[in-house]
Amino acid sequence: MADKVLFGLKNVYYAVARMSGSTVAYDSPTAFSSDGAGAVSIALSPRGETFEKYADDVLWFADAVNQGYEGDLVMTTISPNFAKDIMGYIEDSNGALIEKADAVYKNFALGFEVQGNENPKRTWYYYCTIARPNDEANTKEATMSTNDKTMSIIVSPRPDDQKVKVSMVKSTTNETAFNGFFSAVYEQAV
Repeated sequence: MADKVLFGLKNVYYAVARMSGSTVAYDSPTAFSSDGAGAVSIALSPRGETFEKYADDVLWFADAVNQGYEGDLVMTTISPNFAKDIMGYIEDSNGALIEKADAVYKNFALGFEVQGNENPKRTWYYYCTIARPNDEANTKEATMSTNDKTMSIIVSPRPDDQKVKVSMVKSTTNETAFNGFFSAVYEQAV
């Protein structure tokens, strides 16, 4: 039975993407939660437009361009490992994280899990770019709110094979693959 609804967000991972010849390869995935960052939300909208050509008084041809997704990833805080691995921050001997204006950001794969009413669903976006997060803080008032970190993210088609994302819903036939989904960036089975 297929899930009727999806909800929640957890198990957010990233894996540095590297070109190995003409192929994209990935480092081992790292959980954002491994150094204290929790997932709040992810909202990605499709990038690309539809093309329509009219002739003979009808829609003659239609096609869509898939340029991936764009949107926001919101975390409770920025993972120090993510800041160093992806955003080029430098950590000094006192543990201070230093942001440099000329830092080179790295592409990465982004993985996460959402729950379904029947089974969980896991996803990897294969080739992501992230912008610097917002930097804000608020005073405590009668009620408390947190200072979450919002990062704009662009998901592009992977340059070597144009794959954008992969998703897997847990079932009785894919339990082994599902359980290992975050041990490495999932690649298409043969």
